[in-house]
Amino acid sequence: MLLVLVVDDEPTIRAVTLRVLKATGWEGLEAEDGDTAVAMAREHPIDLALIDYTMSPMNGIDTFHAIRRVKPDLPIVLMSGSLQPELAELRASGDVDYLAKPFQISELRRVLQRAME
Repeated sequence: MLLVLVVDDEPTIRAVTLRVLKATGWEGLEAEDGDTAVAMAREHPIDLALIDYTMSPMNGIDTFHAIRRVKPDLPIVLMSGSLQPELAELRASGDVDYLAKPFQISELRRVLQRAME
């Protein structure tokens, strides 16, 4: 069973995402900020991280880089309401996938499946 770390400062997004993961047969952990996410990445054998771009004090890009230092090969998907230049560059490099918010459940499933390939 796959373990996904969901990082978002919005409790509703975390809850919906965790429900989708469970319905897909995956397990989920949640973190409300980047610092918590990095600590959880150190402590748990996660298979994938789903990270919101717009958080504070550590935004999604900073969280991405911090988790990469802990787990260099971990598949990561960044979520955002708009494709920021930093996100576009990371996506083009192949280092990260992108999920537009708000998202449809089918799109979330598709992006998660693609990230695990």
